[in-house]
Amino acid sequence: MKNKPPRIPFSTAFQFIATGPLTMNGIAYNTDDDVDLSALSDYRQQQLFNNRKIRVKTDANGNPIAKHLVTQAEADETAALLAQQQAEADEAARVAKEIADKEAQAEAEKLAKEQAESAKKNDDIDLPPAKPAMPEAGTLQAPKVSGKYSIKHTGGGWWKVFDNQGNEMTEGLKKDAAITAMDALENK
Repeated sequence: MKNKPPRIPFSTAFQFIATGPLTMNGIAYNTDDDVDLSALSDYRQQQLFNNRKIRVKTDANGNPIAKHLVTQAEADETAALLAQQQAEADEAARVAKEIADKEAQAEAEKLAKEQAESAKKNDDIDLPPAKPAMPEAGTLQAPKVSGKYSIKHTGGGWWKVFDNQGNEMTEGLKKDAAITAMDALENK
C-alpha cells in the first residue's frame, strides 16, 4: 500500500485544483486545473472539498499554496480609484439633471405659451351655454295619465298600461310603445 501524505484540511485561504473533470459556473475544468471559487460561498467550497471534487494546491514540498493576498497599498489604490470613479459618476449625474431640468423648464414655458395662445383664440368663439348636468326640479315628466288609462313603470325598463280599476291592459312595453298603446286604447 502506498504511503500517501495526510490530506490538508480545508481553508478558504488556500488555492484549489480539480481532482477530476469538473464543470462549475459554466467553466469546464480538467484534472489538476486551478479552480476559481471566488463566486461560491464558503459553505459551497467546503462541500466541494468534502466530496473530493477539489483539493488544496501544494508546492513541490507538499506545502499548501495560499491565495494571493491583497496588500494594504493595493487596497488603498483600488479604493482611491473607486472613489474617483464614483465622484465622476456623481458629477455626470448632476450635470445631466441640470440639463434635464432646463429642458423641462423650457418645455413647460413653451406649453404655457401655447395654452395662452389657444385661450386667446377660444375667447373669440361664442359657445352655447352649458346644459345642466341634472334637469331642473319640476321638469321631469310624470307618466302620462288619461281619464280611462294610465301607464306605470314595472321595472327593468318595462311599462304597462292599466285601466281605472287597475286591470293590466298590455304586457311589458318600452315607454314610447306603452304611451302609443295607451293613446290607441283611448281612441277606440
